[in-house]
Amino acid sequence: MSENKKPHNRIAELRKEKGLTLQQVADAIGVGNNTISRYETGKREPKLETWQKLSNYFDVTVYYLQGYGLSIDQAKNKGVSIIHNAYFEDTELTSAVDSYLRTISPKKKAIFPFDFYKDNETDYPLTEQVKKFWIDNFSFIFKSESFEDTLLNIDDYPDSLLLNDTVFTINKRILNLQKTNVGKIYTSQFSKQNNQKFMDLERTILVSNKADVSIAFDEYIKYLQNLKSKLLNS
Repeated sequence: MSENKKPHNRIAELRKEKGLTLQQVADAIGVGNNTISRYETGKREPKLETWQKLSNYFDVTVYYLQGYGLSIDQAKNKGVSIIHNAYFEDTELTSAVDSYLRTISPKKKAIFPFDFYKDNETDYPLTEQVKKFWIDNFSFIFKSESFEDTLLNIDDYPDSLLLNDTVFTINKRILNLQKTNVGKIYTSQFSKQNNQKFMDLERTILVSNKADVSIAFDEYIKYLQNLKSKLLNS
């Protein structure tokens, strides 16, 4: 895309993807359906306030809605390619991917990306079969905010940013799948409160005298004992 050529917006693309009529979008934004039609064809330019309303409605950034960055399909294809190639070189990504595949296959032998290639192969082309494997097993990656931020909304970004976020997203997914009932209760009811309590303690340690720090520790220990009781009796 040349610097001077403005891209066509994605209003129609997103509307059709969500199965919405012009009238439904118009009602949600507070304009006439003819106005939405003119926005889609580029015959009329939305005001900044309207762009923001549309981006909130479609749950995308204004930047993406205006036609910049990659399309969803382009982003997914590029993301799969980057992750696939890095899997065979980046040990941290390899470990995260393999751990996740073992986690979702507890009663049967897990299938790994290496299984699609012969033992003596040194090149690992991204065939349609392998691409389907990545999308089928790791679709949650392509729905994550970090994926959208790096691929949908940024034309030029470092692959390392996507890979770091991918490893984090996979490990978080593994943790969620492995949670016990106690872990689920903790996450839903106590996690935010516990984080705040610890931050309060840390703040006291950093700026207070020994007497106040001692009191803060005693209060935090009491809080933890109470938390332990609630979790074990839940």
